[in-house]
Amino acid sequence: MSDDIFKLSSPIKTHNGEVSEVKLKEPTARSFFSHGEPFKVKVLSDDKGESLVDFDFNNASVRQVSRRHDGT
Repeated sequence: MSDDIFKLSSPIKTHNGEVSEVKLKEPTARSFFSHGEPFKVKVLSDDKGESLVDFDFNNASVRQVSRRHDGT
């Protein structure tokens, strides 16, 4: 499992000060069991019968998983 550091093109201000890079960890299976799936993929059909892909985001889960894997 590796950590990736991404440098931002310009710093952003957060509640904890300025941030110029973001460190992400690879998600684990435990994250999904602890916090739930961050999103679900829905395949829909339009009036012409063509398939459309839509994502249903679970924002609370995304927030929890990202907090766990952002190095904090």
